[in-house]
Amino acid sequence: MTHEMNLHPAPFAHIRGGWKDVEMRLHDPRRQGIHKGDTIVFTNRETGDVITCLVVEKHIFPSFYELYAAFDKVRLGYLPDEVAN
Repeated sequence: MTHEMNLHPAPFAHIRGGWKDVEMRLHDPRRQGIHKGDTIVFTNRETGDVITCLVVEKHIFPSFYELYAAFDKVRLGYLPDEVAN
């Protein structure tokens, strides 16, 4: 199944650059339909450029704190000197 999501330019560039490989979203009804093996088409909100990504894993965390503890913040889209909170 293919899902479409919009991204602001910075996270879009981080995915395109190859260092952001984890997308964080609330597990709302729309995201509950995303499964391993699905495709996500990310669209840059400003330019309309697109990136197509394969969902290789889906993690569900009870809090952002636990999410941040599980992944390197750069993989989540933060810069090395940014505080992930």
